[in-house]
Amino acid sequence: MGKRSDYINDGYTEEGFVAAVPGLHGELRFTFRPFTVEERAQVTNGLRNVQPHLHNRKYAIEAAKKITAWSLRDGADKPVEVKADTVYAIRPALFDRLIDILLGYKPSDIDPQWAEAKKDEAVEDQFQAALAGTSIGQLAEEANEKN
Repeated sequence: MGKRSDYINDGYTEEGFVAAVPGLHGELRFTFRPFTVEERAQVTNGLRNVQPHLHNRKYAIEAAKKITAWSLRDGADKPVEVKADTVYAIRPALFDRLIDILLGYKPSDIDPQWAEAKKDEAVEDQFQAALAGTSIGQLAEEANEKN
C-alpha cells in the first residue's frame, strides 16, 4: 500500500486490525475507506437528534458503507457478508473498537501479519499522536487543515 497518506481521496482504502481480547472477541482484519472530517461530523452531529438506543444502529449502517472487506466468520467458519445487520450483530467490545478505528478516534492495532515497515509506520503514528496529546484521527485532521 505504500506510505499512509493523511489526505483521503476517492477510492482510498486502509488496512485495519483489531487484536483478539480473550473472553471478549477474536481478531478482525479489515479494509476500509476512512471517514472524511465532513462525513464523521455528519454522522456524529446527526446523532444529537436520534434516540440514544439507536446510535449504535446508525454507526453500524455507516460502518457497513465504509468497510470494503473483513475477515469475520460465523460459527460454521463461513465468511460473513459486510452489511449493517452483520456489523450490528458483532460482539459489543469488537463493535466499539471497530467504530473507533473507522471514525479515526483510535488507531488500528498493529497486525502481526503486516510488513515491518507498516508496523513501524503505525507505531510512529501512535507516537506522534501521543506527543501531541490527541488521537491519530485528530492529528490527521489537523494536518489536512494545514494543506
